[in-house]
Amino acid sequence: MKTIPSLSLVILALGFASCSGPVASVLSRSERLRLEFAQTCPGPSTPDSLIRAQRGTLACGAGLVLVSEPRSVYSTDIVEMCVDENGWAQGEFRVWSIDGALLVTGNRRDGLADGLIVGWGPSGFPAYCYLARGGKRDGFMLVWHEADQLASSTQFRDDQLHGEELRWAPNGQLLVEGEYFRGQAVGTWRYWNADGVFLGSYFLQNGTGKRRGWHDNGVLAWEGESEHGLEVGSWLFWNDKGELLGWCDYHDDGSANCEGETRGVSRPSLDETWREMQKQQ
Repeated sequence: MKTIPSLSLVILALGFASCSGPVASVLSRSERLRLEFAQTCPGPSTPDSLIRAQRGTLACGAGLVLVSEPRSVYSTDIVEMCVDENGWAQGEFRVWSIDGALLVTGNRRDGLADGLIVGWGPSGFPAYCYLARGGKRDGFMLVWHEADQLASSTQFRDDQLHGEELRWAPNGQLLVEGEYFRGQAVGTWRYWNADGVFLGSYFLQNGTGKRRGWHDNGVLAWEGESEHGLEVGSWLFWNDKGELLGWCDYHDDGSANCEGETRGVSRPSLDETWREMQKQQ
């Protein structure tokens, strides 16, 4: 069973990273990569209470003015930031809900997210963090389940998916392992269920090839072709008993004709997570 260790073990593992003992030999390359970056993000061991008490005390540098205002005309969330004479946010910023819950912390340069951005969950622990440069994702993005288990780890370059992507179940079991290159899925993508049972794999070249999804019992859930990351041709969908539920025919203009019961076939949740993060900044 391939799992990601909880962040409570991160520091211990990092402490032995320079050794050639059991820790170094047991951890896979992917897991070592996660552990190396986990120390950059605050992790669930850092509750927002350490920052919550500092609301209204954001320290602005010379020539900057502390501004506290609604995040948008449609939101009651409050943004605290330091603004220069041209109206650009510079340095640290924080986003708070109207009831005082910390939502986002990070830094801006000339109004754009720059550096480490952390989103805080309702439990007071980090829900996600990512590295930004000039308002674009550039580096790792980590998303957590509740407690201290990672939900996903993804790499970006200049706001494009580029590098390894891993997803885990709440119990720490690795669910998905794959790789992107300049925004396109490449190579072999492997899938497991939450019990560690291998479900299957498929191979993509520059986002092109046959993609599949599986139910937890190993029965094929959907199957279809993609070209450069876009669905093409006919896609079929089955229930966990192998009975055909529906189908979709995709056209060159991106539209589709579907019948029966179908479900989303795009890479789940990550883009939706990112859109939600952008709303909060």
